[in-house]
Amino acid sequence: MERECRQQKATQLDKKLRRLQLKEERMTSKGSCEASEGAAYDSEISLGDQVADIHQIPNATPKPTFSKVEGLMNTTTSFIIMDIETTDLIRQNVIPHITQIAAVEHDTGSQFSCYVVPKAPMSSGAEDITGIMWDGTNL
Repeated sequence: MERECRQQKATQLDKKLRRLQLKEERMTSKGSCEASEGAAYDSEISLGDQVADIHQIPNATPKPTFSKVEGLMNTTTSFIIMDIETTDLIRQNVIPHITQIAAVEHDTGSQFSCYVVPKAPMSSGAEDITGIMWDGTNL
């Protein structure tokens, strides 16, 4: 009796629609995680029939030690500060496109800037933050 009741509810249009929405939400969430974490996030990635290529957990890599570099500012070493602007953040498995690449040489102030025509629309938040507007044809 209870089973028949569940089967009848499962065939109702609103219940089917809700199941499809939940499935889409799970897929979107999984895609977002895969985009930010890589293929290692895939479910059951290590549960296949193939023999694993790692037979033992490797030893921990020791934490590096850093020391002060004496006289760094007195050498001919140059620092370049780089920046990129994009169409948005990673959202719902959509990777943003680069819209601008810029660099400044620290000591001399020499600058480089190049705009890149994106193949994805810009979010309004990205337009507000960067000041770059893209209408689909003009940047």
